[in-house]
Amino acid sequence: MIAFGNILTSARKAKGLTQEQLAEALSVSRQTVSHWENGRVQPSDEVMQQICGLLDIDPLTLSEQESPTDNSVSTAQKKSHLRLLIAFFCGVLITLAVVYGIMPLLNVPSEPVIDAAAVAATDPVINSNPADYSWDWYQQPAAVEVNKAYLTFTATNTPIKLIEVNNAPTPYRWDIIFGIEETNGVAFTITKMTEAFFQEDHSQMDHRVFMGSECVRFFDTYTFEANTKYEYNLGKSVKPIIGYGIALEGIDANGNDLAFGFYVPLSQEVVEQLTDEDFQLDSKLPQEGEAFLRITPDENPAYLIFDTEYDGDLAWRFSFSIANESGVDFMPSSMIIAFINNGVVIQQFQYNEDNIAQMYGSDTFSKGDDPFTPSIGTYKQDLTGIGCMMTGIDANGNELVFASYVTLISELR
Repeated sequence: MIAFGNILTSARKAKGLTQEQLAEALSVSRQTVSHWENGRVQPSDEVMQQICGLLDIDPLTLSEQESPTDNSVSTAQKKSHLRLLIAFFCGVLITLAVVYGIMPLLNVPSEPVIDAAAVAATDPVINSNPADYSWDWYQQPAAVEVNKAYLTFTATNTPIKLIEVNNAPTPYRWDIIFGIEETNGVAFTITKMTEAFFQEDHSQMDHRVFMGSECVRFFDTYTFEANTKYEYNLGKSVKPIIGYGIALEGIDANGNDLAFGFYVPLSQEVVEQLTDEDFQLDSKLPQEGEAFLRITPDENPAYLIFDTEYDGDLAWRFSFSIANESGVDFMPSSMIIAFINNGVVIQQFQYNEDNIAQMYGSDTFSKGDDPFTPSIGTYKQDLTGIGCMMTGIDANGNELVFASYVTLISELR
């Protein structure tokens, strides 16, 4: 019997889709697709129907898959059953109704399969509704208050420009990437997440709402710990829209009902598509009167490792060291990290001068300074390399580009 994860992986690859592209089509995170393919969790019936339609999978094939009542129980299920027994013997009163309501959520603690009706019944309910979800509201930051959680949102390189996408239903998309950090020392539990895309007249398109526990699929949790940063990424196919808004409502550890909004402007301008050759500038030599940055990976080629950040999945993880080896100061304007497969950039992350200064601690690279060491990590996928590129201007007015490329090996060292 073929496992659902194997069927999904084969069907996705037959369509020429990456996990990221499939996740975008289903409005879930890339991590969720990875968990499905690795057999950690199963999608809901509704999502399963979407998958069958999108990938031309025969539903009868899936109906033959192992059910929770089969004698052969997966490792994840055994662990879940063990947790249930431990809870029972610790004195937790579990009625039959509760057992049948909770069991589907016990496959894997890091990313449970969520039933919308169950979520609506069990999630804490926010008492106030300060958000009107208008275009203006998303752009008004909440006030920082003593003893209350506060979420700080940080987007890279706004407005976000379109990128060209290969082997996809639509040729262009926005990669919307931003960080969310609790910065006031109080944990925050999400009870509701609202997303909206805005058109030129500020009316909404593609409005989506998720209850708190459903947000596990995006953040691997729905409780943001104090002083902890989380990353959110979303791919959006090109449409006549000008911006994206996200609202997070919830209750902090001190019982306060809070709401936070964030707005990201989107540009219809297309980022020039890069190839692997654009990043293979390692042999570039210093020129007289110009700044010279050397970008050096800590390993090349890079091999797979087991990475706990990806729930024990195989991943590549390494860092680049960026240092000025000349006597001319260099002021960066952008940094690009690109994921490359067979010479083609399939996804890129771009950071502007403010982002770089925030990460590095300075807006200028000078000789003798400590190197800038951005860490790169990604789950195992169809990649052959990762490139790092930094552009900017030096103290003599020269516009310069420096880059480096790492070959990825799809095996453990």
